[in-house]
Formats: sequence, structure tokens, C-alpha cells
Amino acid sequence: MRFIITILLLSFGTVAHAKYQWFNSPEFWKNTPLDSELTISPAELDTCLIVASNRKIERDSMRYMTEQRDEGVIRYFFVYVNNGIWHVLPVNSLEAAIACLPNKTGLDWLIYTEGMGKTFVGDLDRGIRMAAYYKLNVLLLDYPSINTHKKSLGNYFFATRNANRAYHEFTPVLDTMKQLRLNGKLGPGCFTLFFHSMGNKVLMQLAKDDKALQPLNDTTWVNNLVLNSACVPQRHHRKWLDKVDFAKAIYIDYNPNDKTLYLAHLVSFRKQLGEKVKKPLTPKAYYFNFSKVVGDNHSNFLPLPGHTPVVDEAITYYRQVLHGNILMLANQTKYTPSTYDGIGWDIQPWDSTGQNISTAQK
Repeated sequence: MRFIITILLLSFGTVAHAKYQWFNSPEFWKNTPLDSELTISPAELDTCLIVASNRKIERDSMRYMTEQRDEGVIRYFFVYVNNGIWHVLPVNSLEAAIACLPNKTGLDWLIYTEGMGKTFVGDLDRGIRMAAYYKLNVLLLDYPSINTHKKSLGNYFFATRNANRAYHEFTPVLDTMKQLRLNGKLGPGCFTLFFHSMGNKVLMQLAKDDKALQPLNDTTWVNNLVLNSACVPQRHHRKWLDKVDFAKAIYIDYNPNDKTLYLAHLVSFRKQLGEKVKKPLTPKAYYFNFSKVVGDNHSNFLPLPGHTPVVDEAITYYRQVLHGNILMLANQTKYTPSTYDGIGWDIQPWDSTGQNISTAQK
């Protein structure tokens, strides 16, 4: 079966499906200009975010942020939307980007890392949507996760390689955010780190590198650490997650029916943490099984054009954890002990009144 899946992947054309073609189209890039100055006052800003990227830049090119990693280099951008145009402003430091935010101390903070298949502007789209939908200050950690000239299997290994290496550039960014928060520069709100799909490889490699982890780990400065649909091997996940001390709470979101992670399982010959979780579990984490409410879907945290609609049960969960809250597990309308090998909690479907369907039918 794995051999058949691999042959099918190899036979695919380039991963330039409609959504990638759109996000890499001249029209989209022209609508996302690289600016030289802020053209609007912070008070007038609609939606905005901060980006830390390790991509190589070609300022004279229309597609100015490339599909190549710039080893050891991090670039910061303040990105904002004005009259339907996405403006990308390069800045010299993370502090300079934060200074552009209209409400840097009044909102909760999200540090967000995406998975495979994102051009630079595709990643911006996700980050902007997260900031607008959940009303958060967002720092997007961007790395090259697609090569539009490669086929599907080649892109899997391309994205894997870049995700595994990206922690080298992103660790200093996280350390700066830690210092700014501890010094009161980012307000009293909650802090959440959210890694989606292959983006979890950044966290995994960071946790395995004791030297890189130590500066982040000497105090608790993050409210919630979320491993969402994690495209990393589930085997031995406890060993590296047990080392993470910088977060008050860790959430691992999984779905045994996840069709995207099933393909990663077949290609890598390894069960994925966001898919087939097995014991031993880390006592530091809460495990949440989404299978009863999302079927075989992979991305369930954000409404996206052309994607399966997200369900209220999932969004209610994400609104809590992304704002740094601790879930009320005693509320068995929403969460019950999992029937999947007793691993964590099942997110339960509701009826039209918001009641647990299984309870309402008794």
C-alpha cells in the first residue's frame, strides 16, 4: 500500500494546484507590494501582523521573497492591509515591527508557524486571517515550505528539510519575544505559541537541542503551547516534549482519521503525532481528539475559501486556547474522556441548542 501511494505521489504534476497558482500569480504579488515606508498612521490600520522570515530576498524581483532559505538570516516585516492592498514593510528589528502595531499592549499575542505548501504571500494570507478572525496580535514565523517547480513528493522532502532547520533562525526571535514580554513591553495579555502541521518540526528540533532550548526554558513566559495536527513522528514525542518548561499548558490536537497526515505516515513510514497518537504520553500535555467533529479534515482552525467549512465545536476550542485560556474540562457538554485508547479528550458534536449530541440522545 505504501509503495502504491508513493508511486501516486511521484506521478503527480507540480504542486501548483489552483490555490498555489493564485498565491504565486503576478496579480497576487502585485497586490502585495514591498514598501519603503509606512503609508498610513497606526490608528488607521485595519488588519496587520508581524512577520519573521528566513527566506532569501530579491528586492528587484516581483516575487521578492523567494523559495530558498537564507541560512542564519532572519528578516522582519510589518504587514498591513489598506484599501484592499497588502503592504509589506521591511524593518530593521522585531522591536521596530512591534512599534508599528496599533494595539501592541491591548491584545493577546499569537506566535504562529504554518505547515507545508506556503509561498510567502500564501503564508501572509493565513497570518492576516488569524489576526482578523481571532482578534490577536500575530507574529508569523515564515519559512520556505513549497518549491513551485517540484512535484508533490519532492515538495514533501523540501518542506521537511526547511522546517527541520528553521529553528536555528527562529530561536533568537522567540528569545527576543520572551525578553520583551518579561520586561512588560507587550502588555498584560496572554501569549500562545501555535504550530500547525509540518510547522511542528520547528518546535521538535528546538526541543531536542538543549543549547537552543535553555534560554527559552528558564522561566514560564507562554500561556499555551499548541501542537496542532502535528506532522512529526509520534514515537518518542514524550522525550522531547517533557523538556519544554516555558509554557504553562501544552495542547496536542490530533485526529486518527486525518487524511493529510495519513499520507505523511505512508511516505515517512511513521505514525504522526497529529494522527495516530500512542502511549507513553507526556503528563505535561492535554490531548484532544477532533475526529468526532471534523471527519478526516486536517486544518480546522480557520475559515478558508475553497476549504471544508470549519465547525463551531472546533472554533470554540481554538478561541479558548489561542487566547491563552485553560479549557474547562469538567464541562462534558463539549469534552469527554476519549474513546480513542483513552488518550486525552474527545471534542463532542453539539445539537442546535449547543448540547452534547450523545448526551441529548440518551
